[in-house]
Order: sequence, then structure tokens, then C-alpha cells
Amino acid sequence: MLSRLGRIKVRIFNVIMTTLMSPFMQDLIIDRATGMTATGIRASKLKLLPVPVAPLAEQKRIVAKVNQLMTLCDELETKLRQAETDSEKLINAAVSHVLQSIQPTAQEEVLTSLSSF
Repeated sequence: MLSRLGRIKVRIFNVIMTTLMSPFMQDLIIDRATGMTATGIRASKLKLLPVPVAPLAEQKRIVAKVNQLMTLCDELETKLRQAETDSEKLINAAVSHVLQSIQPTAQEEVLTSLSSF
């Protein structure tokens, strides 16, 4: 799984890509593009393009919500790991109980068949 920072970087990348691919930005880019055969835009012109940015209060609200959701994701990830650990312990206890309740000669057969999982 991606780390918290990695997930944030992916989200930022997605926001930038969505912004650049929006009709508004595409129109700006096309209007400033040059060339006949290979149309493109110079980095110096690209840097001057206005980029729509949410008001600061909205940005703070978004960051607070993202932080809240990331904390929830972290908690869920921890609970999932704990559930996997508990599940493994339960399976081991069940197998141990079954092995203790059967004849020693059958134990080897059971262990052999379980090893295929």
C-alpha cells in the first residue's frame, strides 16, 4: 500500500492532471500553442498560464477533510492488519485443536493436505 505521503502525492498529481485536461485549460493552451507540424507550447508560456485555485478558506476546508479521511484510512488499515492477525491466530488454534483430537497417524495426512493451502 502507498504511504500517506504517497497517497497525497497521487491526489495532487490527479488534481493537476484534471486541471490541465479541463476545457478551460485546454483552450488556454491551444490559444498559446505554436508550430505547424508539431504544435506545442513552450515551458516559458506554460508557466504564465493562469491556474484556477480555490479560495484559501476552501483550500483549508479541503485539507481538513482530506486529513480527516486519511486518519480514517490509517485507522481502517490498522484494524485490517489486526483482523488478519486475529484470523491467523484463530486458524492456527483450530488446526491445533483438530490435530490434538485425532490419532497421531492421521495428523500427518491432515498436515499434508493443509500444506497445499
